[in-house]
Amino acid sequence: MAGYTPMIQQYLKIKAEYQDAFLFFRLGDFYEMFFDDAISASKELEITLTGREGGTQEKIPMCGIPYHAAANYIDVLIERGYKVAICEQVEDAKVAKGMVRREVVQLITPGTKMDGKGLDEKENNYIATVTDFHNQSFGFAYTDLSTGESRTTVIEGRFDDLFNELSTIGAKEVVIASDFNSEWQKNMKDRGIAVLSFEDQIEDKESSFEKLLTILKDHQHRETIARLLNYLYRTQKRSLDHLQPVEPYEINHYMKLDYYSKRNLELTETIRSKGKKARFYGCWMKHKRRWGADSLNNGLTVH
Repeated sequence: MAGYTPMIQQYLKIKAEYQDAFLFFRLGDFYEMFFDDAISASKELEITLTGREGGTQEKIPMCGIPYHAAANYIDVLIERGYKVAICEQVEDAKVAKGMVRREVVQLITPGTKMDGKGLDEKENNYIATVTDFHNQSFGFAYTDLSTGESRTTVIEGRFDDLFNELSTIGAKEVVIASDFNSEWQKNMKDRGIAVLSFEDQIEDKESSFEKLLTILKDHQHRETIARLLNYLYRTQKRSLDHLQPVEPYEINHYMKLDYYSKRNLELTETIRSKGKKARFYGCWMKHKRRWGADSLNNGLTVH
């Protein structure tokens, strides 16, 4: 970072902690982006790419958006599968000694978005987590930040069984350990789970965890959901008191229909256009979490 101005050095230091996100860096009435972020954002958001003096001979690529209009731009990036780190001034410029202190106050991702045009009120916005127990079983958990619903289970068997559960809930983001099997990571991306995030902390350090984990006696359930909760508390930096106690469930209580069968039957989207005007879509989205073993008597289950 030698040679850069103090402000650019500050930007680069913060950006180093959010390499997989667009860093919206607050400067006055604008959120600015620099370097590769600026080049990519100018294309994705169709905004002008300019340059700024940064202490080196060549100007640094830069683009910006007014802070009061940021929500619309964030929606566009999130809908396209990107993450956005919001970096604000956290001290008054009038009393600051030297460079105004800035911090990321929230990381917005496809699985943590709670409002905006990218959310469908008739469809859950799930963020999931997967833990590989290295004994042919996976810990699986998910939550919807907009409703507070959280569930967890243990999946015994092949990777395909895990992916089928991910596709069933329509997970928008999956949190895994940094050493999670690289081939399985590629497999998830190839099958449409493009947004992967990493969290290695599985100890429930937050005191608020306990009320969410009280139902869970099995250590596998607790370890899995703790990974997800740690990720949420670390990235959201806001109250998550609306989260409900985590409910365990068993996947063998539901009739299974694999990913390829659901796709070919066009239960949730059309194959050609990927539009959500598929057969039984409205009923599927309304009841997909509730159609359990009891529904078999009525011939309804397509979990």
